[in-house]
Amino acid sequence: MKKVIGLTGSIASGKSTVSNKLKSLGYKVVDCDEINHKLLLKGNSGYKEVLATFGEQILDDSSQIDRKKLGNIIFNNPNEKNKLNQILHPLIKEVVIKELEECDGFVFLDCPLLFETDFHKLCDLTIVVYVNLDTQIHRLMERDGITFPDALKKIYSQMPLDKKMELADYVLDNCHSLNDIDWQLKQLLFRMERGI
Repeated sequence: MKKVIGLTGSIASGKSTVSNKLKSLGYKVVDCDEINHKLLLKGNSGYKEVLATFGEQILDDSSQIDRKKLGNIIFNNPNEKNKLNQILHPLIKEVVIKELEECDGFVFLDCPLLFETDFHKLCDLTIVVYVNLDTQIHRLMERDGITFPDALKKIYSQMPLDKKMELADYVLDNCHSLNDIDWQLKQLLFRMERGI
């Protein structure tokens, strides 16, 4: 019997760490970011539509979409961000549905915008990876080499983690060590597999 479990978080909350751990444990993970990356490759449907909307200014020297250039356009402009989302989200959803149909047993849907895009409606259960704001800012500044104001801007451009926690069925607290999040995840998987 198939059970789809949505996995989400916020920027620098540690969702990818949990996703990678699930893969290493042998679980099937459908990754929305990976699907997004593929759609934006030259020749694919996302590439064509995004290029038609934003123009050649977003291309690199090899005519691939430069994600940094595209990011700079949408980062400070909600209208441009909405344009991009309106192109990509339906395409991503189409691929997600197809991939989920091919799965059996426990399958995890790794989706940063799980609740914002209504992708949670494709899931039986949802998990949010939580981190407190101070830790999130510190990790993001360190990871991306950005300033405190830029880190805050990125964090506040997303749905607050507190809101995601209210909407999720389960919460993994990633404020501590990797061993701690591993332990929490194993406990959660144990409960899920036994329907506790």
